[in-house]
Amino acid sequence: MFRNNRIRWPIAIVAVLAFVVMNGCMKREAETVASEQSGVTLRIIQSLTNEPRTEALRDLLNRYEELNPGIKVELLSPGNPVADDRIQNALRDRVGIDVVEVRDQTLIPLVERKLILNLTAYADTWKDYAGLSEDAKHFASEWDGAVYYIPNGLYRNQLYYRKDRFDEKALQVPETWEELYYTGKLLTNRAKGEYGLAFRGDEGPDRLLTQLIQDYNGDHVDARDGMYKHDRTTIFNGTGARDGAILYKQLYEDLSPPQSAEWSFTEQADAFANGSASMMIADAGAIALLNGKMEPDSWATAPLPVGPQGISHYAVRGAGWGIASYSPHIKEAWSLIEFLSSPAVNEEFGERIGVLPIYPRDASFLQSGPYASFWMMDQNEEQYIRTQPPNHYYDYSTFYKQGKEQARRYLEGEITVEELLKELDDFWHKERTNGMAQAYSP
Repeated sequence: MFRNNRIRWPIAIVAVLAFVVMNGCMKREAETVASEQSGVTLRIIQSLTNEPRTEALRDLLNRYEELNPGIKVELLSPGNPVADDRIQNALRDRVGIDVVEVRDQTLIPLVERKLILNLTAYADTWKDYAGLSEDAKHFASEWDGAVYYIPNGLYRNQLYYRKDRFDEKALQVPETWEELYYTGKLLTNRAKGEYGLAFRGDEGPDRLLTQLIQDYNGDHVDARDGMYKHDRTTIFNGTGARDGAILYKQLYEDLSPPQSAEWSFTEQADAFANGSASMMIADAGAIALLNGKMEPDSWATAPLPVGPQGISHYAVRGAGWGIASYSPHIKEAWSLIEFLSSPAVNEEFGERIGVLPIYPRDASFLQSGPYASFWMMDQNEEQYIRTQPPNHYYDYSTFYKQGKEQARRYLEGEITVEELLKELDDFWHKERTNGMAQAYSP
């Protein structure tokens, strides 16, 4: 079984890291006033960062401070895509952090290294916990049944397209991956700096590549365990895997800027917003960012493209707030999480940043505007199949990290499609024996 153990840094380096972090390596989004001697300063660090999100979170933290005059809150925001590594290093070296944003790819290492608290006892006495949606409850306790974080939003992908460009060229919105590829070629003019797709390479194989391979495997995919087929072989072997992986590279080489092999969400969304790319696959977190940068009638959303069998696979993911295991202010940190996770505050946060809220809402919320594609996909469960992402496996974080390098080597021609798929197939073949999977019903 792969492990991600790291050699602890010497004390001097740890001290330097703490000084650098506290003095700007992790960007401070607002100046904070020192607490009174009897007061408390909480430090909260977010992993997912963009301008609308940070602004919304800072506004909510200001409101919390008004309600709790003895507490000041400092917001730390490492930039994408280095945030998760910086957060883990800071927690490992016990830098002053109280509330931490936890993601599916960071949960297991943080729990395994005892860097975040088990919050089950707090959740059990929190009046709003019972009202969370089933998805939110699942993410809160997805690893070993204990609660380690309270989700702040739910994330799932859809297709974004530049309506102005499509109208200009009289193009139909693609409904299949093949149509997306050929439509993207019509929208690509490298000489003019125009591309059909804003590719997001920093995801590695964990998102788009996996989805393409699942879609090209069609109804052979086990929705309860998305890295495997019903016959218990991995999705990374066979003609479906090869066809999906080849298309993945074609989307990059033929439709996307060369630098997009390294793009995070921020660069991807910026390329779409500034007009250099006409399509992107992204989650609902893009909605608020695009609303702030584009005219409302210049862009729109659509359901995810489907594979050769008319099937598309999607995953719902979550991120949320946990508490550093060494925080000296656990009571205050939990009170901040309760505030941010309360129904009214979470709904406001979700609406401002565009993500799906953690409490059930009237379906009308999803039936219009840029959210309508989610509702449309939900109405056709035979065509749009929800699959369990592999974050319930012990070595998921290893797959997420090592896979980025594998995907980069593949995109740059250092390894063949056969070599890429063999590496991924071997990994998940071993995980079926070594991993710690939980039962899950999507």
